[in-house]
Amino acid sequence: MPVESAGDVSTFNINELTGEERTVRLTGRGLPYRPYELSAAQRVKTKFYPGNPVGIATVLGAEEQSTTLRGAWKDKFIGVGAGDSTPITISGEAIRNTRTAVAAMESIVREGQEVEVTWDEQVRRGYFVEFRHMWDTVNDVAWEMSFTWISRGEAVGAAVFTQEGNLTDTSSIVQRQTNALLRRVDPPFQIAAVFQEKLAALVNPIVESASVFVRTVTNLASQSIAPQEAIRSGVSICNGLLEQTNALRAELESEIPANRNLLTPIVNQTFGDRLSATVWSRRLIGASVDLRRTAAIRRVTLAKSIQALLLGTYVVREGDDLRNISRIFYGTPHEWRRLLRFNQTSSSLVTPGTLILVPRTDIGDRRA
Repeated sequence: MPVESAGDVSTFNINELTGEERTVRLTGRGLPYRPYELSAAQRVKTKFYPGNPVGIATVLGAEEQSTTLRGAWKDKFIGVGAGDSTPITISGEAIRNTRTAVAAMESIVREGQEVEVTWDEQVRRGYFVEFRHMWDTVNDVAWEMSFTWISRGEAVGAAVFTQEGNLTDTSSIVQRQTNALLRRVDPPFQIAAVFQEKLAALVNPIVESASVFVRTVTNLASQSIAPQEAIRSGVSICNGLLEQTNALRAELESEIPANRNLLTPIVNQTFGDRLSATVWSRRLIGASVDLRRTAAIRRVTLAKSIQALLLGTYVVREGDDLRNISRIFYGTPHEWRRLLRFNQTSSSLVTPGTLILVPRTDIGDRRA
């Protein structure tokens, strides 16, 4: 039975990401049989040493399992319909008979291009590795499609190879990634005023942090502040960006993207509407993840650049405050104000996950 039924999303798309970049759209009688089975697995390598009944395990990461779909096409069904009701289209062109459809599927397999397969909000990327066709008559054919997946279509940020601890370079990367995030903020549909305000409240602090980074670099260049003060400020900004991007991602993932559409309830939305909302949300999340990754890496590399000034660094855990950290490094809680000034925090209570720089006792009271 095809995956289409009352209330189901009834379009199955195969998009070539390279090569000719063809788009195959299956709907109605062109759909594969149900169910559309997707499976994920965790790669775990185990080892048992002689005489020891308890093994050890190494977790290697998740992978997407291969998928095989089955279906059947008949000329008398796929040769009807027009526009969106056409059971099989390739790059917008209607396919009217089984022979043409089979030839097109084989062509995609033989080309070996990376493809993206979408159905409702399910997205997979990989390769169309096999297309089997079993003919009953010249007009009726049963078929099987097999895919090997490499991802769920998540955006992967490019690795950045730059001089470690370079404040100017870090500021440039943060500004560029913030601009990329801003280009993805506006959704392709009208949203409620409440969510619009919430989105602005989450994005504006990120933009402000990037602006502060630029001002810090400008002040450093004009010698308005000392280098160690500028780097401490950079670490503080990175800490803030971690919290801000986490908050943005949490809000976006708290609701199905299509439910953000103010004008069209999700039950009345087309597959294209839902897909557009999902793509918007994933791209915005991807931009925030890129920015978060930069902040997480650069707060550490910036801290290393002033290592000569430090006794050490400390990542705040749940229940910690500056008095506890002072006791750990100085043997007394009374040096917590030194930590407060050096890290430019507003109180002794610090958010878990914050990187605290612990200065030597002859450095901590210096003010720029």
